[in-house]
Amino acid sequence: MDTLVALGAIAAIGISYVLLPVGLSVFADFRMPKEVTCPDNGEPARVTVDATYAAMTSAVGMNRLRVDGCSRWPERGACNRSCLSQLAH
Repeated sequence: MDTLVALGAIAAIGISYVLLPVGLSVFADFRMPKEVTCPDNGEPARVTVDATYAAMTSAVGMNRLRVDGCSRWPERGACNRSCLSQLAH
């Protein structure tokens, strides 16, 4: 039983001091819309990134982004979202 408590404590420390700060930092970076240059036409666009998804994937080392919204949508909603490469850390 003491081993389980110790493992739980180690996991809690790891989450508190490693995963949580990384996730919160990435969430703060992506919670507001970002200006990008649209790869389709070279004009400016504002994209909203799914900040929660970005934070969760960064906390586990995957660093994935996905677009929640774009000022060019809905008419260009089927784009390949290659503008995300401009936002990668």
